[in-house]
Amino acid sequence: MAYARAQSADDIFSAEFWGLVAEYPAVVEAVSESRTVKPGQKTLLELDAYRYGDALGAFRVEDHPEMTLAQVQDLVEWKLRHGTFRPALMTLVKSNDARAAQATISSAIKAYRANMPSSLELHQDDHANASQMALDILTKLRGIGPATASLLLSVHDPLRVIFFSDEAYWWLCCGGRKDVVIRYSVKEYRLLCEKAAALARRLGGETQMVDVEKAAYVAMRAIGDHRTEKIKKTKTKTKTKTKGEMADKAVEECTTDAKTGHAEKPPKTEALPDEGKDSAKRKAAQEKQVDEATELRRSKRRKQPAKR
Repeated sequence: MAYARAQSADDIFSAEFWGLVAEYPAVVEAVSESRTVKPGQKTLLELDAYRYGDALGAFRVEDHPEMTLAQVQDLVEWKLRHGTFRPALMTLVKSNDARAAQATISSAIKAYRANMPSSLELHQDDHANASQMALDILTKLRGIGPATASLLLSVHDPLRVIFFSDEAYWWLCCGGRKDVVIRYSVKEYRLLCEKAAALARRLGGETQMVDVEKAAYVAMRAIGDHRTEKIKKTKTKTKTKTKGEMADKAVEECTTDAKTGHAEKPPKTEALPDEGKDSAKRKAAQEKQVDEATELRRSKRRKQPAKR
Protein backbone atom coordinates (compact mmCIF):
# COMPACT_ATOMS: atom_id res chain seq x y z
CA MET A 1 0.00 0.00 0.00
CA ALA A 2 1.55 3.28 -1.10
CA TYR A 3 0.53 6.05 1.23
CA ALA A 4 0.95 9.73 0.55
CA ARG A 5 4.27 11.18 1.60
CA ALA A 6 4.27 11.87 5.34
CA GLN A 7 3.72 15.58 5.99
CA SER A 8 4.52 17.63 9.05
CA ALA A 9 1.45 19.15 10.68
CA ASP A 10 3.38 22.37 11.31
CA ASP A 11 3.89 23.30 7.68
CA ILE A 12 1.39 21.24 5.70
CA PHE A 13 -0.50 23.06 2.93
CA SER A 14 -4.22 22.77 2.27
CA ALA A 15 -3.83 20.58 -0.83
CA GLU A 16 -1.51 18.20 1.02
CA PHE A 17 -3.84 18.05 4.01
CA TRP A 18 -6.87 17.15 1.92
CA GLY A 19 -4.74 14.63 0.05
CA LEU A 20 -4.16 12.82 3.35
CA VAL A 21 -7.87 12.95 4.19
CA ALA A 22 -8.72 11.52 0.76
CA GLU A 23 -6.41 8.56 1.37
CA TYR A 24 -8.03 7.64 4.69
CA PRO A 25 -10.59 5.13 3.29
CA ALA A 26 -7.91 3.16 1.44
CA VAL A 27 -5.56 3.21 4.43
CA VAL A 28 -8.13 2.02 6.96
CA GLU A 29 -9.25 -0.71 4.53
CA ALA A 30 -5.67 -1.95 4.25
CA VAL A 31 -5.29 -1.95 8.04
CA SER A 32 -8.61 -3.79 8.39
CA GLU A 33 -7.55 -6.51 5.94
CA SER A 34 -4.26 -7.02 7.77
CA ARG A 35 -5.92 -7.83 11.11
CA THR A 36 -7.42 -11.13 12.13
CA VAL A 37 -11.08 -11.13 13.13
CA LYS A 38 -12.64 -13.81 15.32
CA PRO A 39 -15.96 -15.39 14.27
CA GLY A 40 -18.84 -13.05 15.10
CA GLN A 41 -16.62 -9.97 15.43
CA LYS A 42 -16.99 -6.91 13.22
CA THR A 43 -14.08 -5.90 11.03
CA LEU A 44 -12.31 -2.59 11.52
CA LEU A 45 -13.86 -1.43 8.25
CA GLU A 46 -17.37 -2.13 9.59
CA LEU A 47 -16.59 -0.41 12.89
CA ASP A 48 -15.09 2.54 11.03
CA ALA A 49 -18.26 2.91 8.97
CA TYR A 50 -20.23 3.13 12.21
CA ARG A 51 -17.84 5.57 13.90
CA TYR A 52 -17.65 8.05 10.98
CA GLY A 53 -21.04 7.27 9.44
CA ASP A 54 -23.97 6.05 11.50
CA ALA A 55 -22.74 7.41 14.84
CA LEU A 56 -22.13 10.92 13.49
CA GLY A 57 -25.47 10.87 11.71
CA ALA A 58 -27.26 9.92 14.92
CA PHE A 59 -25.52 12.03 17.57
CA ARG A 60 -24.17 15.19 15.92
CA VAL A 61 -27.64 16.68 15.54
CA GLU A 62 -29.09 18.91 18.25
CA ASP A 63 -32.12 16.71 18.90
CA HIS A 64 -30.25 13.42 19.20
CA PRO A 65 -31.11 10.19 21.05
CA GLU A 66 -29.22 9.27 24.21
CA MET A 67 -26.15 7.12 23.65
CA THR A 68 -26.48 3.62 25.10
CA LEU A 69 -23.78 1.49 26.71
CA ALA A 70 -23.96 -0.89 23.72
CA GLN A 71 -23.14 2.01 21.39
CA VAL A 72 -20.29 3.04 23.66
CA GLN A 73 -18.92 -0.50 23.39
CA ASP A 74 -19.02 -0.29 19.58
CA LEU A 75 -17.02 2.95 19.69
CA VAL A 76 -14.53 1.51 22.18
CA GLU A 77 -14.08 -1.58 20.00
CA TRP A 78 -13.39 0.72 17.04
CA LYS A 79 -10.86 2.62 19.16
CA LEU A 80 -9.03 -0.58 20.12
CA ARG A 81 -8.93 -1.93 16.56
CA HIS A 82 -8.10 1.44 15.03
CA GLY A 83 -5.15 2.14 17.32
CA THR A 84 -3.35 0.39 20.17
CA PHE A 85 -5.18 -2.68 21.47
CA ARG A 86 -5.73 -2.72 25.24
CA PRO A 87 -7.70 -5.85 26.19
CA ALA A 88 -8.55 -4.75 29.74
CA LEU A 89 -10.30 -1.58 28.57
CA MET A 90 -13.38 -3.28 27.11
CA THR A 91 -13.85 -5.38 30.24
CA LEU A 92 -13.97 -2.22 32.35
CA VAL A 93 -16.40 -0.49 30.00
CA LYS A 94 -18.76 -3.48 30.01
CA SER A 95 -18.78 -3.46 33.83
CA ASN A 96 -20.73 -0.18 33.88
CA ASP A 97 -24.44 -0.28 34.66
CA ALA A 98 -26.25 0.31 31.35
CA ARG A 99 -28.80 2.82 32.69
CA ALA A 100 -26.26 4.71 34.78
CA ALA A 101 -23.88 4.94 31.82
CA GLN A 102 -26.60 6.26 29.53
CA ALA A 103 -27.62 8.89 32.09
CA THR A 104 -24.00 9.96 32.67
CA ILE A 105 -23.33 10.43 28.95
CA SER A 106 -26.56 12.37 28.52
CA SER A 107 -25.61 14.64 31.43
CA ALA A 108 -22.15 15.27 29.96
CA ILE A 109 -23.47 16.23 26.53
CA LYS A 110 -26.08 18.56 28.02
CA ALA A 111 -23.40 20.26 30.14
CA TYR A 112 -21.18 20.63 27.07
CA ARG A 113 -23.86 22.26 24.93
CA ALA A 114 -25.17 24.44 27.75
CA ASN A 115 -21.70 25.90 28.36
CA MET A 116 -20.77 26.51 24.73
CA PRO A 117 -20.68 30.27 23.96
CA SER A 118 -23.74 31.26 21.96
CA SER A 119 -21.63 33.25 19.49
CA LEU A 120 -19.06 30.49 19.02
CA GLU A 121 -17.34 30.67 15.67
CA LEU A 122 -15.67 27.82 13.87
CA HIS A 123 -12.69 26.44 15.84
CA GLN A 124 -12.80 29.19 18.49
CA ASP A 125 -10.58 28.19 21.44
CA ASP A 126 -12.98 29.23 24.18
CA HIS A 127 -14.94 25.98 23.84
CA ALA A 128 -12.16 24.35 25.92
CA ASN A 129 -13.97 24.93 29.21
CA ALA A 130 -17.16 23.35 27.91
CA SER A 131 -15.21 20.35 26.63
CA GLN A 132 -13.42 19.96 29.95
CA MET A 133 -16.70 20.04 31.85
CA ALA A 134 -18.06 17.21 29.69
CA LEU A 135 -14.88 15.15 30.05
CA ASP A 136 -14.98 15.51 33.83
CA ILE A 137 -18.43 13.91 33.83
CA LEU A 138 -17.67 11.18 31.30
CA THR A 139 -14.50 10.02 33.07
CA LYS A 140 -16.57 9.02 36.09
CA LEU A 141 -17.52 5.89 34.15
CA ARG A 142 -15.32 2.81 34.53
CA GLY A 143 -12.87 2.36 31.69
CA ILE A 144 -13.49 5.86 30.33
CA GLY A 145 -10.37 8.04 30.51
CA PRO A 146 -9.76 11.36 28.75
CA ALA A 147 -9.02 9.63 25.42
CA THR A 148 -12.21 7.54 25.31
CA ALA A 149 -14.24 10.42 26.74
CA SER A 150 -13.01 12.65 23.92
CA LEU A 151 -14.16 9.99 21.43
CA LEU A 152 -17.69 10.02 22.85
CA LEU A 153 -17.74 13.81 22.82
CA SER A 154 -16.32 14.09 19.30
CA VAL A 155 -19.13 11.90 17.94
CA HIS A 156 -21.56 14.53 19.25
CA ASP A 157 -19.54 17.47 17.86
CA PRO A 158 -17.13 16.38 15.09
CA LEU A 159 -16.75 19.99 13.98
CA ARG A 160 -14.96 21.27 17.08
CA VAL A 161 -13.94 18.27 19.23
CA ILE A 162 -10.95 16.15 18.26
CA PHE A 163 -10.57 12.55 19.38
CA PHE A 164 -7.49 12.06 21.57
CA SER A 165 -5.83 9.38 19.43
CA ASP A 166 -2.17 8.38 19.51
CA GLU A 167 -1.76 9.38 15.87
CA ALA A 168 -3.30 12.82 16.36
CA TYR A 169 -1.11 13.59 19.38
CA TRP A 170 2.11 12.35 17.74
CA TRP A 171 1.43 14.24 14.52
CA LEU A 172 0.21 17.52 16.00
CA CYS A 173 2.18 17.73 19.27
CA CYS A 174 5.35 15.65 18.75
CA GLY A 175 6.45 16.41 15.21
CA GLY A 176 5.49 12.92 14.06
CA ARG A 177 7.66 11.13 16.64
CA LYS A 178 6.16 7.82 17.69
CA ASP A 179 8.69 7.25 20.46
CA VAL A 180 7.05 9.90 22.66
CA VAL A 181 5.18 8.24 25.53
CA ILE A 182 1.61 9.51 25.86
CA ARG A 183 0.14 9.59 29.36
CA TYR A 184 -3.41 10.48 28.25
CA SER A 185 -3.66 13.33 30.72
CA VAL A 186 -6.03 16.29 30.63
CA LYS A 187 -3.04 18.57 30.07
CA GLU A 188 -1.99 16.62 26.98
CA TYR A 189 -5.52 16.69 25.59
CA ARG A 190 -5.76 20.44 26.06
CA LEU A 191 -2.50 20.84 24.12
CA LEU A 192 -3.86 18.60 21.37
CA CYS A 193 -7.03 20.70 21.13
CA GLU A 194 -4.98 23.89 20.83
CA LYS A 195 -2.75 22.45 18.10
CA ALA A 196 -5.70 21.02 16.16
CA ALA A 197 -7.64 24.30 16.34
CA ALA A 198 -4.58 26.26 15.18
CA LEU A 199 -4.12 23.93 12.20
CA ALA A 200 -7.78 24.23 11.23
CA ARG A 201 -7.62 28.03 11.40
CA ARG A 202 -4.50 28.09 9.23
CA LEU A 203 -6.02 25.80 6.63
CA GLY A 204 -9.32 27.67 6.65
CA GLY A 205 -12.32 26.55 4.66
CA GLU A 206 -14.54 23.84 6.09
CA THR A 207 -11.85 21.96 8.01
CA GLN A 208 -13.38 19.96 10.86
CA MET A 209 -11.73 18.15 13.72
CA VAL A 210 -12.88 14.85 12.24
CA ASP A 211 -10.82 15.70 9.14
CA VAL A 212 -7.75 16.44 11.26
CA GLU A 213 -8.12 13.00 12.90
CA LYS A 214 -8.12 11.24 9.53
CA ALA A 215 -5.19 13.24 8.16
CA ALA A 216 -3.16 12.46 11.29
CA TYR A 217 -3.94 8.74 11.00
CA VAL A 218 -2.79 8.58 7.38
CA ALA A 219 0.30 10.72 8.04
CA MET A 220 1.46 8.55 10.95
CA ARG A 221 0.74 5.34 9.03
CA ALA A 222 2.88 6.71 6.20
CA ILE A 223 5.74 7.33 8.64
CA GLY A 224 5.37 3.81 10.01
CA ASP A 225 5.21 2.35 6.50
CA HIS A 226 8.42 4.10 5.45
CA ARG A 227 10.26 2.94 8.59
CA THR A 228 9.05 -0.63 8.10
CA GLU A 229 10.27 -0.57 4.49
CA LYS A 230 13.72 0.57 5.64
CA ILE A 231 13.84 -2.21 8.25
CA LYS A 232 12.86 -4.80 5.64
CA LYS A 233 15.60 -3.63 3.27
CA THR A 234 18.19 -3.75 6.06
CA LYS A 235 17.14 -7.27 7.06
CA THR A 236 17.27 -8.43 3.43
CA LYS A 237 20.83 -7.14 3.03
CA THR A 238 21.89 -8.80 6.28
CA LYS A 239 20.37 -12.13 5.30
CA THR A 240 21.99 -12.07 1.84
CA LYS A 241 25.40 -11.35 3.31
CA THR A 242 25.06 -14.05 5.93
CA LYS A 243 24.07 -16.68 3.37
CA GLY A 244 27.02 -15.72 1.17
CA GLU A 245 29.43 -16.01 4.07
CA MET A 246 27.98 -19.37 5.02
CA ALA A 247 28.40 -20.63 1.44
CA ASP A 248 32.03 -19.47 1.29
CA LYS A 249 32.76 -21.15 4.59
CA ALA A 250 31.18 -24.38 3.40
CA VAL A 251 33.36 -24.37 0.26
CA GLU A 252 36.49 -23.83 2.34
CA GLU A 253 35.67 -26.57 4.83
CA CYS A 254 34.58 -29.15 2.29
CA THR A 255 37.27 -29.55 -0.41
CA THR A 256 36.15 -31.86 -3.20
CA ASP A 257 38.49 -34.25 -4.95
CA ALA A 258 38.47 -33.23 -8.61
CA LYS A 259 38.94 -36.82 -9.83
CA THR A 260 36.49 -38.75 -7.73
CA GLY A 261 34.01 -35.98 -7.02
CA HIS A 262 33.86 -37.08 -3.40
CA ALA A 263 34.63 -34.90 -0.44
CA GLU A 264 37.93 -35.63 1.25
CA LYS A 265 37.48 -37.75 4.32
CA PRO A 266 38.97 -36.49 7.55
CA PRO A 267 41.86 -38.54 8.98
CA LYS A 268 40.85 -41.37 11.24
CA THR A 269 41.38 -40.83 14.90
CA GLU A 270 41.83 -43.54 17.50
CA ALA A 271 38.58 -44.12 19.28
CA LEU A 272 38.52 -43.23 22.93
CA PRO A 273 37.48 -45.84 25.47
CA ASP A 274 33.78 -45.98 25.90
CA GLU A 275 33.00 -44.64 29.33
CA GLY A 276 29.78 -46.55 29.27
CA LYS A 277 31.56 -49.93 29.46
CA ASP A 278 30.92 -52.18 32.35
CA SER A 279 32.65 -50.84 35.47
CA ALA A 280 33.70 -54.35 36.56
CA LYS A 281 35.81 -54.78 33.41
CA ARG A 282 37.55 -51.46 33.98
CA LYS A 283 38.26 -52.39 37.59
CA ALA A 284 39.75 -55.76 36.57
CA ALA A 285 42.03 -54.08 34.03
CA GLN A 286 43.22 -51.57 36.63
CA GLU A 287 43.99 -54.36 39.15
CA LYS A 288 45.96 -56.24 36.49
CA GLN A 289 48.08 -53.15 35.80
CA VAL A 290 48.80 -52.75 39.53
CA ASP A 291 49.83 -56.40 39.89
CA GLU A 292 52.19 -56.18 36.91
CA ALA A 293 53.83 -53.01 38.27
CA THR A 294 54.30 -54.60 41.70
CA GLU A 295 55.90 -57.73 40.22
CA LEU A 296 58.27 -55.57 38.16
CA ARG A 297 59.49 -53.69 41.25
CA ARG A 298 60.12 -56.94 43.17
CA SER A 299 62.15 -58.34 40.27
CA LYS A 300 64.40 -55.25 40.23
CA ARG A 301 65.08 -55.50 43.99
CA ARG A 302 66.15 -59.16 43.72
CA LYS A 303 68.76 -58.28 41.07
CA GLN A 304 70.38 -55.46 43.15
CA PRO A 305 73.50 -56.42 45.37
CA ALA A 306 73.02 -56.41 49.12
CA LYS A 307 74.12 -53.32 51.02
CA ARG A 308 77.03 -53.59 53.38
